[in-house]
Amino acid sequence: MTQWIENNDDSDAVKFDNSIYKIMFNNISNDKNNLIMEINDVIEKLSRLKLNLNQFDSSRELVKSLLQPSGWQNLSYERLEKIRLNLRELMKYKGQKANSFVVLDVKDTGQVTKEISAGSVLYGDNMEPYERRVKLAIEDKLNDQIVVYKIRKGEKLSQDEMKSIYSIFGEDFVYSIDELSGKTDIDKEDIVGIIRKFVGVDEAELNKRFEEFIQKHHSKMNSTQIKTLEIIKNDIAKNRGISFAALFSEPYTKFNQNGVDGIFGKMADDVFELIKPFRASYIS
Repeated sequence: MTQWIENNDDSDAVKFDNSIYKIMFNNISNDKNNLIMEINDVIEKLSRLKLNLNQFDSSRELVKSLLQPSGWQNLSYERLEKIRLNLRELMKYKGQKANSFVVLDVKDTGQVTKEISAGSVLYGDNMEPYERRVKLAIEDKLNDQIVVYKIRKGEKLSQDEMKSIYSIFGEDFVYSIDELSGKTDIDKEDIVGIIRKFVGVDEAELNKRFEEFIQKHHSKMNSTQIKTLEIIKNDIAKNRGISFAALFSEPYTKFNQNGVDGIFGKMADDVFELIKPFRASYIS
């Protein structure tokens, strides 16, 4: 089978060639996760094409068919090669934003389809592309960037700022609170926790808060408590928030069967207050 094109040409045509070749390879090798990832990457690219241009007169219907699950039911070499040859030179006619489209979701139980919004693409086990798209959509829609700034820093929002968050979830926004809640496993009532999951945490501010806490309480803390704070901080940075329930399970129960409460004793309330700005209410 044709190999990836290994040269300095990173044109849209060559990138599209390589994407199709990867789909061919993953289909033959039965690598389902990578196959899903590569197909949905191509779908996202196709969704950006300016189909109103005359250049698409002979290929417009082909592109439209590939934005539907039925367009990817036949992954034979011959069909994929036809797609590559027909569309490779048209990939340069793209816009900045994706349009709404439908993707193929292949699961262990068989083949099903799922209609989703622009950018809400299933990438197998890899959620990063989806998270990036949601982040950009939120930041683009939320006119008041101070709100994003405050969420990342763990600062409390005013009632007006909370209203501004809810206001972006209108009919013209491609994501719903229910969808983002389902993707993050965070309760839809915790809208700040959901948004933080996508816009992230200001790690400089996070480090500062924990350093100041340790400096303030250093004389009363032992090495296990300091190590636990480092684990908590890293957990918040990695997961962009933390649930209080997580503090009573591993790895914290390895230090004390009662988790953080047992590790810190009388200081536990102070630790919970430190963590509170980055708390997320996960769906139980």
